Amino acid sequence: MIFTDGSASGGTLNGGSAAIITTGDLEYPETTTRILKRGALFTSSFEEELQAMENAISWCIEHQAPQECVLIATDSQSLCQALLGNGVSTHQLKLQLDLCCGRIIIQWIPGHAEVAGNELADAAAKDAAADRDDLPRPTSYKGIIPTINTTIKDPPHEHARTQEVYQQERPGHAG
Repeated sequence: MIFTDGSASGGTLNGGSAAIITTGDLEYPETTTRILKRGALFTSSFEEELQAMENAISWCIEHQAPQECVLIATDSQSLCQALLGNGVSTHQLKLQLDLCCGRIIIQWIPGHAEVAGNELADAAAKDAAADRDDLPRPTSYKGIIPTINTTIKDPPHEHARTQEVYQQERPGHAG
């Protein structure tokens, strides 16, 4: 079983990801491998969760036997929902899944529900984010949008229609 988690301070800064490969009982998992990666300085929780899942799938491509079934547990409900859709953000991950020779099950588990493996992954993702010896992953456009939207405050426009159109054009806003 593999537990994944992504971490971003305040959901937007100093990311990190972890995939914890375990054996044994679900309540008392034994860690066999820890894959930790420092994330981007400007990021999103979703990007870090996606990186954690990519870490897990890469491990499966290298180590999974054809007859094996690997359960990957994530506390990212948004990632699980994205995997069900046809969005661009999970396209590369789906291509990686096709390279796995065994069966993969991705299961959402609630965060902070005292699932031992999830707690291990959560702590490891925070460790990865704090690792200053590892270079951060480059910041993506999607990763910087939350910081732009919380940092840059534009003055209100004089005309209501101009304000409405402008809000639709801002990064990260529906439109």
